[in-house]
Amino acid sequence: TFGVGGAVRVPIPTIYLSISRLYPLGERKETVTIKELKKTNKLYQNEADAKFRKWYNSVIPSSIKSDASLSIVEKKTSSRSSLHMDMERTPTLSQSVGQDNIGNIISALVDVYLLSKQEDYAGALLCIDEVEVSLHPNTQIRLLTLLDTLSDELNIQFVVSTHSLTMLK
Repeated sequence: TFGVGGAVRVPIPTIYLSISRLYPLGERKETVTIKELKKTNKLYQNEADAKFRKWYNSVIPSSIKSDASLSIVEKKTSSRSSLHMDMERTPTLSQSVGQDNIGNIISALVDVYLLSKQEDYAGALLCIDEVEVSLHPNTQIRLLTLLDTLSDELNIQFVVSTHSLTMLK
């Protein structure tokens, strides 16, 4: 439908999550900035908070507090900021690499969700380097289930690299 041939570029939103996303939040606190968003922010009006909470909790059940607020996390080690919500029984700067990994992936999915609300949206591409890093095999399976569901719902194509036999199966 894009009329693509030869060396033509396809105008499709693409997000790349590099391995640099995996720098632990609490490792060097001075390299991390967390900015809470006001409830009047457009992200709330577009239900980004509800999507983040629902999708994160589908991968790591009962993790995000029901009254958690959206924040933006910026890491000096990564060129991409991400959405964040406070978790039950885990202070933000004490999150594991796996919890933060899921947060970064869910944040990218919310970005695609917001793009999908635009009239001219025709799909997106999400590339994730080492998607399984620091994730328990059961969590890997739940993540794949979510990606499979959202590939249809949001018309997303995924390109992932992995070393996980669980993921490959």
